[in-house]
Amino acid sequence: MTHSILLQIALACLLGGALSVVAAALVMFGLPRKWLALTVSFSTGLLLATATLHLLPEALESGLTPHELFPLLLAGILGFFALEKFALWRHAHSGAGDLDAQCDPQCDDHTHSHHHLEGAHGASLLILIGDGFHNFTDGLLIAAAFLADPALGWATTFAIIAHEVPQEAGDFAILLAAGWKRGRALFWNGVSSLAALAGGVIGYLALERALDWVPAIITLAAASFLYIAVADLMPRLKRETADIGWHGLLLAAGIAVVVFGSAHAHAGEAHVHGAGRLDVAIDKGQVGITLELPLDAIVGFERAPKNDREKAALGAAEKVLDDAAALFVPTPAANCAVKSARVDMPKFGGGEHADIDARYEFRCANPAALKGIETTIFRHFRRLYRLEVRRAGPAGQGAGRLAPKNPVLGW
Repeated sequence: MTHSILLQIALACLLGGALSVVAAALVMFGLPRKWLALTVSFSTGLLLATATLHLLPEALESGLTPHELFPLLLAGILGFFALEKFALWRHAHSGAGDLDAQCDPQCDDHTHSHHHLEGAHGASLLILIGDGFHNFTDGLLIAAAFLADPALGWATTFAIIAHEVPQEAGDFAILLAAGWKRGRALFWNGVSSLAALAGGVIGYLALERALDWVPAIITLAAASFLYIAVADLMPRLKRETADIGWHGLLLAAGIAVVVFGSAHAHAGEAHVHGAGRLDVAIDKGQVGITLELPLDAIVGFERAPKNDREKAALGAAEKVLDDAAALFVPTPAANCAVKSARVDMPKFGGGEHADIDARYEFRCANPAALKGIETTIFRHFRRLYRLEVRRAGPAGQGAGRLAPKNPVLGW
């Protein structure tokens, strides 16, 4: 098991909680109120773009079919609506008028209309419980995103920070209106933000052993972002009559950050947790296959084995990878047979990451009938949940992605 992903998840959860609470406190206690309204515009663009340009494509490419993804997306949106109605999951939507009369002049109007201050203690407790539950959920989503791709994890973290600022400002408004001192409100909002860390660690420990669930959790993250943007933030923007140009500019800026950040991240993408590479070259009757697999996705660690159990795990993995005929199944009508197989296990000590490299060659008696190759690799290695594919042959060049639910490379 690699620790680098877990450390990134923990850092992202702590950073997200700290930055959102501090930024909200600055808005509440000193910065002009209109800055929070402008933040909502930026957050809207960031959430919409992260959901539609990052999270949903990642879920589709990781094995979910459209018939699986969109019902889950719909269920997620309705689920977050239900949670909000039960006051377990809340954020910064309308209700300015409900609180303005009860807050001091520094209370912002970005508050939660469904939390009425009928009793100061009850309202305050409800705010903190709801905030903790929401932060725990954010931690789970961050963990799933990092397990899919560290770049996606950081994009998800920044999107969460963006929408947490108006939410936390609303929490401050309600706590201050309930009679809390500023220091006390800031402290308990900070404590509540630690629930994200718990969610991140628990999410990692659970999903690291069930990576086939990651695409579904990513889809729920997209549902969360779309619900917040469409149900909460965009209605606020519709009511804004001042600084319209700035609102439009910041909305576009939020989208641009995701677009250009995604391009930069994938341009330098290399070792990704749970993801390997598969190259296929077809030349007449010969098929060459090259595999590059991160060791942690195969045996659960990426260092020299420390005991007999780990040595046995390495040996078992090598035995599976040596059996090319069982690992790759070309179209039966092509009548292909294994010509050669070579597996290079890592030497260890040469760098931070350890990879397994394997090369296979098949010879096909009827190459015209070769229409694809199925792999069984995901059945053997449950931590491996995707293969990035590059293919070259008579049908041209192409790229794609294989996953547990999509193990067939066709052309």
